[in-house]
Amino acid sequence: MNGQPKSATVYNFNNLLNLTPHTINIALSSGEWVELPPTEPPARLEVNRQQVGAVMIGNDTVPVYATVFGACEGLPPPDDAHLFIVSRVVAEHLPSRRDLLFPDEVVRNQQGIIIGLSSFGVISPND
Repeated sequence: MNGQPKSATVYNFNNLLNLTPHTINIALSSGEWVELPPTEPPARLEVNRQQVGAVMIGNDTVPVYATVFGACEGLPPPDDAHLFIVSRVVAEHLPSRRDLLFPDEVVRNQQGIIIGLSSFGVISPND
C-alpha cells in the first residue's frame, strides 16, 4: 500500500466531540480558525509505571520508568452519531475503534509554540 487511504471519508464538524483536556484550534484552508472546546471528562489511559533505572545529574538522580498503559477512562462507547477527538496515545491504544481522531499536523507561531492544528489523524487499520 502506498500510504494513501483507499477512499476519503468526509466527517461533519457538528459530530465531533473533543475528549482532550484542551481547546482545539483548527486552521482552515480559508485562513480562518475554528475553536472546539473540550467535552468533560477527557479520555485518559490508566498509567502504571515501574522504575527501571535512573539518570545521574551531578549529585542527584532522575528516575527512568517503564510505562504500561491500562484501561481508558472517559471515553464513551462507540455510537453512529459522533467521532471522538482524543490524544494519539489513546487512539493507538485502541486501534479497533474506528471513531477516534487525534490532532495530526500542528500549526506553530513564530516562536515555535503550537497554536493549533491543520489536520486530524486516524490509526490506520491493519490490511
